[in-house]
Amino acid sequence: MPKQKWTKDEALEAYKKLCKGRKVRPIKDIIVQMDNGSLLWALRKYFKNFSTVHRELGIPNSRKPHHYWTKENTVTEVRKFLQENQNLLKQKPRIS
Repeated sequence: MPKQKWTKDEALEAYKKLCKGRKVRPIKDIIVQMDNGSLLWALRKYFKNFSTVHRELGIPNSRKPHHYWTKENTVTEVRKFLQENQNLLKQKPRIS
């Protein structure tokens, strides 16, 4: 992809399109794999980091705050994950 000059709004709109229909938000590695380094550069120039981009787009931040992973919170999150994914425990493992 040829280098492109991005305005703040164009970069934001392009990132929004990349996010559409994906379970995982595109971050640096995905954008680079797509050969879209100029978009990555523009996002960093205008927003400094992906948290700021997500905040600007109203996308909730999936990362937990610093020092969140105490022993108690870790146990709580594991229990919550197991409760939500009980079907995974019932599946027989596939051996290739």
